[in-house]
Amino acid sequence: MLIYEREKSALVVLSNRGDGGFDSRTIQTAFAAGTPLIELTGNASDAVVDPFNDFPELLIVNGDSTVNLRVPRNKAPGASGATHNRGFFIYGLATPQGSLSLSNVSQTIAGETPTAATNGTARLSSLDVITADDFNVTLNTNAVTLLGIHRDRPADGDRALIRINGGLDLNGNGVVDNVNPSSTGYGFEAFTTLNSPGYDNASGNGQYIQAIDATTLPEGQNFITVRAYRQRSDGGTSVYTDFRKTVYIDRLKPESSVASFEPFNPANTENRDLIIRSDDKTADRVHVFLNLPETVTESSILSFVGQDNRAGDYDRDLFKYGFFGVQSGNNIATIVTYEISGNLNIQRVPGVFIANGRGLGLGDIDGNGTFTTADVANVANAFEQVLYSRNAQFNPAGDLNADGRVDNLDLFALPGLYQSQNAPAAVQVETRAMVLRRGDMNFIDGTNAADIDRLYSQRGATGDIWQFDLNVDQAVTNSDMDVLVRTILLTEYGDATLDRAINLDDFTALAASFGGAGGWANGDFNGDALVNLDDFTVLAANFGFTGAGDMPLPPGAFVARGAPVPEPASLSAMAAVAGLLSVRRRGRRLH
Repeated sequence: MLIYEREKSALVVLSNRGDGGFDSRTIQTAFAAGTPLIELTGNASDAVVDPFNDFPELLIVNGDSTVNLRVPRNKAPGASGATHNRGFFIYGLATPQGSLSLSNVSQTIAGETPTAATNGTARLSSLDVITADDFNVTLNTNAVTLLGIHRDRPADGDRALIRINGGLDLNGNGVVDNVNPSSTGYGFEAFTTLNSPGYDNASGNGQYIQAIDATTLPEGQNFITVRAYRQRSDGGTSVYTDFRKTVYIDRLKPESSVASFEPFNPANTENRDLIIRSDDKTADRVHVFLNLPETVTESSILSFVGQDNRAGDYDRDLFKYGFFGVQSGNNIATIVTYEISGNLNIQRVPGVFIANGRGLGLGDIDGNGTFTTADVANVANAFEQVLYSRNAQFNPAGDLNADGRVDNLDLFALPGLYQSQNAPAAVQVETRAMVLRRGDMNFIDGTNAADIDRLYSQRGATGDIWQFDLNVDQAVTNSDMDVLVRTILLTEYGDATLDRAINLDDFTALAASFGGAGGWANGDFNGDALVNLDDFTVLAANFGFTGAGDMPLPPGAFVARGAPVPEPASLSAMAAVAGLLSVRRRGRRLH
């Protein structure tokens, strides 16, 4: 037999005898007289170990601090004589009893039953899900009566501490309360919302409540431990009960991102693995799609989920799905991330650029490895058709500015791209024609001064403004006029004739209509339906401008305004008649 005491905490009773029965001993302890010791292993209450109730489940320390023990052997007494190999007891101090609960629980996810396939991965414990910004952790302790016969008031507990994960400032005092590594309270916080120990209450029932700011906790699983201590007035070391819960914080949608988009193997770079990273480490499953247009609705995307697009587990918080024949350019990954709670997030990640897929990349719309007019217009799936689909179609080779859309910003960058890539002249001519077609605001006779007047008439329009929103800012303003005049027509305000030069011809057109109503061709350059000194001022400021032609551009940029080139003789002529125009204007206003 070996019997030893963990001082003022527990008695360990061991026997290696292989026969039946028990041995009796009286042992001196350091426990105070009257201290109750409860058998903790369960052997004393087991019918195989103790078929005749020989072994007490509760010991009371004698007045001289001794205890009377019966030490079990490893074979059951009596006729059965069963060898149980449980010849040991541990008698220790009772610790607080009670229950731990959370408020604001939106749902509880049940634990799983492991199978042969999921052994080691199945989640055994249930999860309380918190979607609110705050919740309460509540420990209710009960008055302890051992075996229903002995009231043990110190076991009601005189304090409790709380810890989440490795230790956080939960009570808002700016620090973690217990930072001594040798303390049993290391990393724990005091309860400050309510701290009512059972030992201090006549009923013996205690309650501890701590309000938790869920916004300070990471998304996903968080681990709560509440440690309730037995009252020790005898100078003994701390003994306690740990109450634990796993809580799932689910305030936010799960966040994922593209980790990489690499070829399956170097021999065929068109076939690639899209690897998705769960940034907040909450993803339970991930579905991915490639190059869905912007106008595809979330409900439509969710209807696709469940088809052959679920990414497989690849590594810790990484998921992988393969695509074949991926086109060079700025691809779009649409990621549908699910959490274990059922919460999901649909993310559209543009600009997933690859250079060595199918085709030349940006500008090679049909992906055939060359720049041709078929990339630009007049055939199915060419740039112009994708553009006019209003984002119901998408092509990664047409998304020059990597924003996940093929729109005017890409259109206006396309001429510069083709120039920089030395695309055939026919391609550049067709591209310029396509840009001009985008400026046709009234669908009559191509793009001309009447289209400028039409666009001026739509300033401030709402509703379906796609035709007039040339700078793609969801409004029709003077900025759209700038795009039409400077980027599409490649000219400047004051060019009444739209010949990309501001000279006496434009001055003559303005002078002929000065003081009356008119449109752009008559000199109304600010769109107020009047030709007056305001328009003359615009023309004079830009007099001498000559268009610089198409210019190489960075993705998404507009054609730069050409620098005015003054013509001294012409400006002198204008100055000579400026006074006359001013007089005419004043004269008409007198009538």
